[in-house]
Amino acid sequence: MIMEQERPLARDIAFFETSLEEWLKLYPGRVVLVKGRALIGVFDNESNALGTAARHYGRGPYLIRRVLREQPMSSNLALSLGMISAAPR
Repeated sequence: MIMEQERPLARDIAFFETSLEEWLKLYPGRVVLVKGRALIGVFDNESNALGTAARHYGRGPYLIRRVLREQPMSSNLALSLGMISAAPR
């Protein structure tokens, strides 16, 4: 329970990592939406995955990740667009 509170995406990430080899065969380059230990959907882009996630789960947590062997450096779209701020309190 403590681990989930400290790292709410831990189960999602672990599930993604254990499923990656299979998904590389089935969904290479596509985007997956993971919630807990379940694959919720497979999408062509992050925007569609995020729309589905937001409709079903609100603000999350959930994992949206492209099915690639090596993950690219990520950025927070909302932060990049100035919708949220990372300024210290």
